[in-house]
Amino acid sequence: MSAKRSWDITPGKKSASAGASSRRPAPKAGKRVDTSVPLRARRKRARNRSLVIACVVLALLAGGAIYALNHPSLRIRTIETDGAHKLEMEAIAKTAMGGTFIGVIPQDSILFFSQHEIRSSILAKLPDVSALSIQRTGLSSIRISAVERAEAFSWCGVSAALPAAGCYEADGEGFIYRLRESATTLLRIYAPLADGDTEPVGATVEAARQVPFALQLVRAIESLGAGVESVELRGDEADLYVYGSRSRITYILGQEAAAAALAASVMPTISMTDGSIDYLDLRFEGKAYVSRRQSPVDNAAE
Repeated sequence: MSAKRSWDITPGKKSASAGASSRRPAPKAGKRVDTSVPLRARRKRARNRSLVIACVVLALLAGGAIYALNHPSLRIRTIETDGAHKLEMEAIAKTAMGGTFIGVIPQDSILFFSQHEIRSSILAKLPDVSALSIQRTGLSSIRISAVERAEAFSWCGVSAALPAAGCYEADGEGFIYRLRESATTLLRIYAPLADGDTEPVGATVEAARQVPFALQLVRAIESLGAGVESVELRGDEADLYVYGSRSRITYILGQEAAAAALAASVMPTISMTDGSIDYLDLRFEGKAYVSRRQSPVDNAAE
């Protein structure tokens, strides 16, 4: 017997399992894709369908919102007011909240009512109201609180030579808000109106910011025994008229301290209340000029 050699070994046959694994697996059953419609058309159709759904959802939301905003439970039915002019403020506020925004949203909606419109309407029609506070007090109610103006002086015309038919109440900022119906002990101011206004109510006194400074000299003069009944503002100068004597004291606005010092040195030597003095001029630094009347004014005639 011949010896078996390595090159005499015959290669083995492949197993059946190895042959089966080399085959491509059969496709799984699934949803059939319609290949008759192009891919671009299918995508466009899907986008259109999504857009329609979104529009329907938005329309439903908008309709629900409009319905909710117009529901009586969310519309202002009660207006509470504090301060002066309660009935007037309520009526003005209701008028200001009339109508709708863009034709669908009611202006009296508790969510969208315009505080600016209410405030501007009330302040325009009630000039003696200086400020307003508007607050929600419920789903269908608001509260309006008014702050009235405080009178600081009476405006009585553009000049003492051309007085108005009556005096008007003005606040500290010079805003004229009401005709005075009774006599007052407040200082009377004569000054032009700002911006050339001719109707006093609602106008502002041109030199109103100078009034507080003029009052400093008024107090100084009154401490020297002469009561001041009125002040006329003329540009950068002012005239103070002494009560009962028609005597005039003239000085430059803004120099109240210097004018008060001059008055304190001169007035003890003269009488500003008996009608003998025509005017006392305090416009010059360190000097006071006195003009006497030839015939004193009879105080009893005042």
